[in-house]
Amino acid sequence: MRTTEGHRPVKPLSRYVSLVLLGAILGACSNPEDDFRAAEQTGTEAGWREFIKQHPDSALAGQARLRLDDLREQQDWAQAQASQSPDALRAYLQAHPMGPNADAALEQLLDLERRFVWQTAQRSATREAFENFLLQYPDAPEADEARARIAALAPPLPVKAVKPVAAKVPAAPANAAATRSGTAPRASAGSSRLQLGAFSTRERAMQQRKLLESQFSRLLPGTLSVDAPTGSGGDQLYRLRSAPMSAAQARSICATLKEKGQACMVVP
Repeated sequence: MRTTEGHRPVKPLSRYVSLVLLGAILGACSNPEDDFRAAEQTGTEAGWREFIKQHPDSALAGQARLRLDDLREQQDWAQAQASQSPDALRAYLQAHPMGPNADAALEQLLDLERRFVWQTAQRSATREAFENFLLQYPDAPEADEARARIAALAPPLPVKAVKPVAAKVPAAPANAAATRSGTAPRASAGSSRLQLGAFSTRERAMQQRKLLESQFSRLLPGTLSVDAPTGSGGDQLYRLRSAPMSAAQARSICATLKEKGQACMVVP
């Protein structure tokens, strides 16, 4: 080890420090075009991240970020397809709402949702369960079977002959004035409710609740509620229902909703 007069011995740089300095020098002298081609050849997330780290201000940095986003989208889509679960599809849509596979992800998610509601109806095997399925999916592949199951559960009553009666002028419904004035009608006393859908998650039920309240606030009395699953017969659906009202008012409002294109059914 060399010494100089009046000074301490000069220690050589460690191997680690030398490598760091060498990497810094090479990084400063690297060519963005060459590094971009190298990252393109590797085609990995780590390769693109390293390029962006080395050349954040390069004209190619924007393209590198797009390539990185595309790679992540492909990986997330592959993971969603391998899983085939609603959670994985929702995670993909949340991360890539405008991704190239967003439409396919939404279609698959709705298909899984329909299958879940149908399986729930089959396990429950009640009239309400099959009617609820038809309420949401009137044109589904399982719709005809649902109608057949309903007919088997409750055969139609025989038609009885009735004597003609003098026609009476119907009285205006109690909520007619309120509807014309643009305010929501009041719910009359009773225990009947309108069911406006049943969903596999509370989140979807709350989204539909918000939508219907914005569209039919002047028609629906009270506030809509989301009833938690009962847990009986394999039922795990969140039901969206109206405030209690009389059976006559429920039938009247349900008929008006159907005229406006909104499915519903009267439930106790």
